[in-house]
Amino acid sequence: MGAVLAPLLFILVLVVIGVYAMAAINRRQMTREDRAKRPGAETLRYRVPEGHDPVAVIAALQHEGFEAVEDHDAGFQVVLIPCPGGMGHDRERVRAAIGHAPVNLEAGAQEPHPVRFADE
Repeated sequence: MGAVLAPLLFILVLVVIGVYAMAAINRRQMTREDRAKRPGAETLRYRVPEGHDPVAVIAALQHEGFEAVEDHDAGFQVVLIPCPGGMGHDRERVRAAIGHAPVNLEAGAQEPHPVRFADE
């Protein structure tokens, strides 16, 4: 009986830890999204072209020091990029980072592609 109970208890503990970790990650993501959407926040909106992976765009922006998040209300194809230095100051740096981002995470380096933000 003990030989069966110990592994089941171990699996239960792993499941509880996994659920707690996922909830914490989700809370952190929603906090970052809310911060990007608050009134007065200088945030660029970028609609990811069909066939491109928003995660690849976010990874490229995070590599450049931006806290980019997906806009869950817009159907996951819109990336919000808060600009701590102001949109005018950060716009070209963000544009360059997105322009050089791979289409997806499996793709290697590629030619820069044109980038337009929602306010342009």
